[in-house]
Amino acid sequence: MTEKLKEIRVEEASFKEIIEGGFIYVDKTGFIHKLITSKVKNYFLSRPRRFGKTLLLETMEEVFSGNEKLFKGLEIGKSDYNFKKHPVLRFNMNIQSFNSEQLNLSLMEMLSVMARGWDVELTTDSFDLSVEELIYLIYEKTKAKVVVLFDEYDDPVASNIHDEDLAAMNAKILRVFYSAFKSSNKFTRFAFVTGVTRYGMMGATSGLNNLTDISLDENYSAICGFTHKELDDNFRGYYKPVLETILKSEEYENSRLFERNAQEVLPLDLEPDRIEISVLKSESDLRDEIFRWYGGYTWDGATEVLNPLSALNFFLKRKFESYWMKTVSSQNFLRDVFKSDPLDFTKDMLSNIPLEDIETVAVGELKPVPFLFHSGYLTIEKFITGIRRNPYFFKAPNLEVKDGYERILTEAASKILVKDSIDERKILLNGVYNRDAAALSDLFEGCYKRLTPEQRKKRHPPSSFAAYLDLKNDYAEVFYSSVLYTYLKALLGGAVVQDESGPGEKPHFTLRLPKNVYAIMEMKYGTKNDRENSDAELDALAKKAATLVRRKSCAVHQEKAGGGLIKIAMGVIGRGDVKILFLDDSPGGIPGAGGESTLGG
Repeated sequence: MTEKLKEIRVEEASFKEIIEGGFIYVDKTGFIHKLITSKVKNYFLSRPRRFGKTLLLETMEEVFSGNEKLFKGLEIGKSDYNFKKHPVLRFNMNIQSFNSEQLNLSLMEMLSVMARGWDVELTTDSFDLSVEELIYLIYEKTKAKVVVLFDEYDDPVASNIHDEDLAAMNAKILRVFYSAFKSSNKFTRFAFVTGVTRYGMMGATSGLNNLTDISLDENYSAICGFTHKELDDNFRGYYKPVLETILKSEEYENSRLFERNAQEVLPLDLEPDRIEISVLKSESDLRDEIFRWYGGYTWDGATEVLNPLSALNFFLKRKFESYWMKTVSSQNFLRDVFKSDPLDFTKDMLSNIPLEDIETVAVGELKPVPFLFHSGYLTIEKFITGIRRNPYFFKAPNLEVKDGYERILTEAASKILVKDSIDERKILLNGVYNRDAAALSDLFEGCYKRLTPEQRKKRHPPSSFAAYLDLKNDYAEVFYSSVLYTYLKALLGGAVVQDESGPGEKPHFTLRLPKNVYAIMEMKYGTKNDRENSDAELDALAKKAATLVRRKSCAVHQEKAGGGLIKIAMGVIGRGDVKILFLDDSPGGIPGAGGESTLGG
């Protein structure tokens, strides 16, 4: 007899509703038990929006409310925890504040509502004094220490990142507000604060400097999100029916058709909303694909977790789609961030960042990596230990984020890099097919010339890590490569893929073109050391790129390129002078093959 699967609840539901309704609950109470039984009583946790922070706080609230029956069979329920009842104040700081006066009023109203709920009377209209009074009155009434929980503590600041004056004013108000809770520490049993970013207002002079930050603590790396084991333990019963549904789906069949190179026309019009699905032959393949799409998040460089919102939606709808990235908050946040200069945020520019730079963000200072890391658009790939400042290396966590991030970034960057998308796309395709090196060189030089002097300065490594990593040329190469990749994405969309290379190698680009033709591109950059011999230097860089193209023209590319494989080497020097070489060893009948600017393979 087949065991009935527990249902999945995706829409917002409290911990109590999930447990009493018999829905799937991924047990995080072991982490809660560890937190509330330690000698530390004040904590801070940073995680992206819609990543399970609210449910975590609701679970804590039920624990401290003494509702032991809800935890039967869960980790904390199986422990020796006594479930002593404490009064709980849970603050949802997702407050719309268009001015500081509105924030003041919202905070005071929140405190007044809580006072009425506990049947105590506040005697002051000052919210900072009201905080201390509220906690003391509840403590006196219940004879039990108070538990304080904050959800999205930073929202009044994070929601106004491009209004520096309002963000700074809101931060100033919140410092006073949170300082009042610190003053009431002797009447509190436990405090837990969640948010997206650790702002400077949590520093030594702020009201939140008494919190222990567990955001990057390896002991709590899986406190939000689903691990591989949790996925198997809670969703294994869904693997088979979900796999059967996907294998019969139109999306999966279309993906297979594209992989078999059955398309005879350029798929650009079909690309914007399509992400490829890997070949799925077993439940194990499905599990791996779920993590490829929605996993990859790590806060300690080791433990990987799935995005819970996307995972739950996937099992409920039985379809690979972008769920978290398509939420309004996720897309609007990125568009707000990219308003400054999208070229700050090209994928490969987000590389080595000192530890302290990702731990704290100054209010009014928009640094790309800390925002994107804490907000869920980047995750830790690796970090180097043994030096005074630990540089972290970052990457997009998964396919959902990478695809959505690149789409929104390209949308913003194209306004800088592209002048006439239709004309430039035509030049690009004709240049590749006809092996017109001069046309492609002119096209890419035109793109680079649209960069402002201020944007070109970004080819130099930040002083924060240039001193101890020899990256001058490498960093400039990363910059020009990132600009090129973004430009190609703006013209060709999903037909451009940035392939991951072997250890120590930079990615190269693959263009999937009409009539089953693949083109791979490799770029090498160099500074202009000798103006009189710059042409020779540029030629040497292009030939160096050609060597790399030959090595990376693997059998996989040869097999996929049923209509031919075009190999393109590109040298870039100085501020964007370009030389293109075609390697003349491509198999198959490539339309327009030939041309003078070729390099024998």
